Amino acid sequence: MDVEGCLGGTIANLVADVYEGLKAMSSGLIFEDVSLSIGGIKILSDITLSIEAGSKVVIVGANGAGKSTLFELFAARRRPSSGKIGILGETIGLTDMRRLRRRIGVCGSSTLEKIDPNLVLTEVVLTGIDQVFSNWFSEVDEEQIKRARELLEVVGLEGRRGEKFSNLSMGQRQQIGIARALMANPSVLLLDEPFAGLDLPSREGLIERLDRIAMEYPELTVILVTHHIEEIPESFNRIVGLSRGRVVADGSKVEVLTSEVISRIFETEVDVFQVGNRSVAIAK
Repeated sequence: MDVEGCLGGTIANLVADVYEGLKAMSSGLIFEDVSLSIGGIKILSDITLSIEAGSKVVIVGANGAGKSTLFELFAARRRPSSGKIGILGETIGLTDMRRLRRRIGVCGSSTLEKIDPNLVLTEVVLTGIDQVFSNWFSEVDEEQIKRARELLEVVGLEGRRGEKFSNLSMGQRQQIGIARALMANPSVLLLDEPFAGLDLPSREGLIERLDRIAMEYPELTVILVTHHIEEIPESFNRIVGLSRGRVVADGSKVEVLTSEVISRIFETEVDVFQVGNRSVAIAK
């Protein structure tokens, strides 16, 4: 038996495993026993998650489950009360949070509400360079303008680039918000309930756009927060269930999108069934 050869192979495998682990830590998101209290009330408890670069993850849970607070931790907008958070190789509390935030694209209703309604769409996308909300961004060059127009094409609004932001429907504003969030070429894209307030055609159109983005940006980590499982795009392959500030489910669609698990996440009895490649939940 070639003992030396076996040991060499084992060591090589261990080195490869360690390298992959370090790579995931430097380019992904790591939560270790994270808890967060606000005003003496515990909002999140003992959150442990590891999200590798390029993952497409959905956070689901009822209103008040702690999704928005967890989102703020993902966005490096808050520090935990206890535990450790690593984002893109940086440890929260030991790094320049403003610099880290430039590597994280964020789209949500609170962001869209701050955008100057008189900006035309190309200008709105360009505000994503410096993460500002009006046209006092730094001077832009032709390459940046070209990228802004390409992103407008990705979200299906390139033909309306000269229109004002105020003229857009809610669904179109969400699309522009995503283009804006991608403008600085982030490593992580965070989407906070992007389907809220959308009618059925707008919702389905945005789901298709997110599937396209997932396909065109395979290296981009995307985290989507929602409380409707029928809004989960086909390309998002990991589901994390949050209930009362705790992770109560974490796995693939096959593992999590079941009547038993979704009932546990939402603390109400539901039936989950498939419609095409999507799942739907109905209360019993």
